[in-house]
Amino acid sequence: MNTMPLEADTRNLIDTALTNLGWKLNGKDKNVFFEQPKTEAERKSLGGKRPDYVLYSNESDRPLIVIEAKKKGTRLDAAMEQGISYARAINAPLVFATDGVFCKAYHTEANRVPILNGEEIDEFIRETLALRYLTTYEVNTVSPKVQYDRKELIRIFDEANNMLRGEGLRAGIERFGEFANILFLKLISESEQIKRESGIKTLFDATACSWDSIKNIPFTTRIDYINKTVYEKLRACLNFPV
Repeated sequence: MNTMPLEADTRNLIDTALTNLGWKLNGKDKNVFFEQPKTEAERKSLGGKRPDYVLYSNESDRPLIVIEAKKKGTRLDAAMEQGISYARAINAPLVFATDGVFCKAYHTEANRVPILNGEEIDEFIRETLALRYLTTYEVNTVSPKVQYDRKELIRIFDEANNMLRGEGLRAGIERFGEFANILFLKLISESEQIKRESGIKTLFDATACSWDSIKNIPFTTRIDYINKTVYEKLRACLNFPV
């Protein structure tokens, strides 16, 4: 906990974020406790120390999250260390340190940043998700394929962005057009694949136009291939302008 009162604007940001995620700050279903834990036993375990926030499961007195807050613009390292010591004292698996804008997370049992869908957590989470971190530091809410596709798409966007900058397409709207083309091709490729797997006849050229084919083309020639080859084939087989 901060030695000075938590700034109102920081607390308001945290309270709003928690409320939007379904945490209860007031009322009979309250599961967010400010500047003190819920039970006398936890208060004794903390030896008079007072975490900024302690979040609980609605179904038990088990603490799930300790949040330590600093005023905006303050480094979060000290707040995180403080939060970890509080969380271990009351057996809470998750710690968040925040200035109301930036957020860091830590899993006290795994001694590392918790992972959600292959990415490090950097924002508050819902109670239902927090419960899943009682037994693990890594949780997946989407399939591995979706995670892979997302990372792959980000990589290709990044390659395209760097290449287009090199070719002089510095205006955001110009690069956005090329990014939209890439996303369109991925979506239409997946749509046509579903048709084929369902036995629906399609004129789509899977060899030249499929996402699997396009993504394996060297990024230095990928945009040119899309614009000069893929779109011509799509115009012919789908009979609409692209």
